[in-house]
Amino acid sequence: MPQLPPAQYALTSPPLEQEVLHLADALGWSFLPVKPDSKAPLSPRGVKNATSDPAALQRFFRTWPNMHVGLAAGKASGTVLIDIDDPAALAVLEQELGPLPKTPSYTTPR
Repeated sequence: MPQLPPAQYALTSPPLEQEVLHLADALGWSFLPVKPDSKAPLSPRGVKNATSDPAALQRFFRTWPNMHVGLAAGKASGTVLIDIDDPAALAVLEQELGPLPKTPSYTTPR
């Protein structure tokens, strides 16, 4: 299971860029630039600009040095994301479906 950067990661730090490049290469995950402290895309085409291409990802970091990153879910990365805003909702989901498997997780701004 990949280790994702912690939520308090410095947004302009090279480790974030290195981690994104690593996950794109190792897992084929596609990322897009998003506004700091938001989930809103910075790129003109939003999630359609998501990529796993190292050169394009590095361009994103040069263009928007303070950006956050978003993971393009679904076919683009072969992932399913569950956005849980309320821990009680997770409890209800697990009560109905059973425990969710251990997976990478990340805390984002609301």
